[in-house]
Amino acid sequence: MRLTTCSAGLLSLVAWLGWSDAAARVASPAARGASPASLASLALPAALGARAESDSPVKLEASLPAGLEGTFRFGGGDAERRQREAAIEDVVSRMNVFVRGIARRRLASATVIVNQVRVSRDGNAVTVEYDGRSYRAELGGAPIDVVSVTGDEVKLTHRVKGDRLIQTFAGKDGGRRNVLSFKGGRLVLRATIFSQRLPKSLAYKLSYEPK
Repeated sequence: MRLTTCSAGLLSLVAWLGWSDAAARVASPAARGASPASLASLALPAALGARAESDSPVKLEASLPAGLEGTFRFGGGDAERRQREAAIEDVVSRMNVFVRGIARRRLASATVIVNQVRVSRDGNAVTVEYDGRSYRAELGGAPIDVVSVTGDEVKLTHRVKGDRLIQTFAGKDGGRRNVLSFKGGRLVLRATIFSQRLPKSLAYKLSYEPK
């Protein structure tokens, strides 16, 4: 029973990572004949399936926080690029070596640093553009069906809490949360990638200067 549960969990992970060859290896006769202890060495930490995130209740505001509307260009330089890479490695290092390579590539593709961010408002609808890719939703409105940067179908919501715009992309297996604020003359974007299949959330910060 333990062997079946372990194998199924690892198959689920590699399927999420999009690695069909890895799934085939785990499902092979050799893998099925392995001892529970040896197969368990391929599994991720127990906390892998125990983490899920959801939005906390927010107080909706009537308007966007001051300074958020406009066009901004990435100004974080190499320092913030290295911080993002370190955040990815921190998550990947907690995973089994068997899936680290594909996990690293998937997380990197989901966290590409865009050069330009544009925030605008039309009535109660807020549009956020990342290098021309546009996401529009009503403030505090119902979730909108959109396609994420990785090609996944997700639900988009826009919320305002205090001086922050909270943009959430929520899918079946996880999602992404962008928290945008204007501080020190810059747009600050705090991004979090969360999934039940990750050992911990991936969080990093980017800053953008007014264009």
